Amino acid sequence: HEASCAARRYRCVAPACTDRAGIAFHELSHHFQNKHLSMVKIGRKHKFAMKVNSEQHDNWIIMALHQIFHLRVDVDIRTWGVVVYVAYLGPKCNANQYNYEVTLIGQHNSRKLMYTRTTHCDLECSSLNVSRQDCFHLTLDQALNFLRVKNRHCEPDKFLYFNVEITKNEVPEAREESDS
Repeated sequence: HEASCAARRYRCVAPACTDRAGIAFHELSHHFQNKHLSMVKIGRKHKFAMKVNSEQHDNWIIMALHQIFHLRVDVDIRTWGVVVYVAYLGPKCNANQYNYEVTLIGQHNSRKLMYTRTTHCDLECSSLNVSRQDCFHLTLDQALNFLRVKNRHCEPDKFLYFNVEITKNEVPEAREESDS
């Protein structure tokens, strides 16, 4: 019951947030827009560029479809590679109503990679999902195929460009039973 309870309190996903007390669901949007505006992105679809030759760990708050999502993007040059993870902030019973899609397009549109999954619940252990690769995961060797550089071995900064889009799952229309 607690995971889907309307009175549940939420932990702020901003790593350096000083508000460690739980935040009521109806106060989350106000909290993020007032205390973490630089992390907030509005809308369903966003473009990102990540440097893949250095460690990078980014957290974003996406406000889309009248909901709040936590986007985590990690580049770990020692083990993981590139990881993209989206969690729904809200009652657990609603998390499976939304999908996130990660799209990479290679240089000159020579290749395309798409990954789609229902959003994770904010109560799930993100590091466990990452270690199980139950989220978007691309090894650094695989990422080389999507770098947008003239010579991927010579350029000092190697960037991976990708899109993240959040959509609401379509509810299948109820079909009428027929006697035939």
